[in-house]
Amino acid sequence: MSACAVSLHIKDKDFCSRSMQAPLPHPSSVSDDLYYAALELLKQNYHWEKPLRAISLTAILPQEKMDFVQLSLFDNTKQKMAAELAVDEIRARFGKSAIQKAITLQQSENPSFKIDEHCSLKAEKY
Repeated sequence: MSACAVSLHIKDKDFCSRSMQAPLPHPSSVSDDLYYAALELLKQNYHWEKPLRAISLTAILPQEKMDFVQLSLFDNTKQKMAAELAVDEIRARFGKSAIQKAITLQQSENPSFKIDEHCSLKAEKY
């Protein structure tokens, strides 16, 4: 299933909420496509007067099957989708935290992983 648009709901430190939506250039189920569309939407519509308390991203306008879409010769959507399916299978088998993007490990206070001075990821315990 693919989404044709994204919806972004933000809440600032004073609990003031705001929602915005934007269409995607082409229907997609690839998380990076949804993320970058939402990031662009946030950059265009939020001017950082106040810190944000919460951000919610929703894929909207679902499309059951892929209709004909004109893609670039250099588009690697099939590879991205295959990689995401593999990640989903690993998470289903070993748990949600079994595989993560490196940036989320660096920013979190994850006690089971430590990044050393050589930027190598070391498991503390299993």
